[in-house]
Amino acid sequence: MDSTPTSTPVAPPAPLSDKDRIIQNTLRSWRTAVPEEMSSWYFPAALTTALCLVSLPKSGVKYPGLPPYLQLAGFTTMFAVSTHAVKSGDTVNGPSMATAWSLTYLVANSWKAVRSRNLIPLSIVASAMMQVGVYGVTAAEEFYYGDKDLAVRGSAVKDE
Repeated sequence: MDSTPTSTPVAPPAPLSDKDRIIQNTLRSWRTAVPEEMSSWYFPAALTTALCLVSLPKSGVKYPGLPPYLQLAGFTTMFAVSTHAVKSGDTVNGPSMATAWSLTYLVANSWKAVRSRNLIPLSIVASAMMQVGVYGVTAAEEFYYGDKDLAVRGSAVKDE
C-alpha cells in the first residue's frame, strides 16, 4: 500500500455577493490611491497626537469647538498609543486603532468644530480625517473586507 499522504481537493471560492463585490472594488481603487506602505507611516497619527496635546490647555478654558478637557485627554492618549503601535511596526493593530479612534473623534466632535469655525478644532478634525484616509483601507482589508474574509463570507453564502 502506498504511504504517501493524499491531499483533499480544495473547493474553489464561492462567488461573492453583489455587496461584497462592490466593497472589494472600492477597496482596490482606494488601495491604488493609498499605497500599503503609507499605513506604516507614523506621521499622521503623530500629527493628530501633537495637535490634541497642544490643544489641551485651550480645552481646559472651554475654547469653542474643542471637546471637554477629559475627553480630549482621552483622545490624546489613544492617538499616542496608536502612534506608538504604528511606529513599532505593528501593521495591523496600529492602523486599526488610529482608524477607530479617528472615526470616534469625528463622530463625537466634527459638527461642533465645523460650527465653531476656529482653526484649532478644524485642524484636529482634518488630521483625524487624514488618519482615516491613510489607515482606514488597511484596517478594512485586515478585519472586514480582505480577500480571505470575503472568501470565507462567500463560502457562507454558498452554504445557505
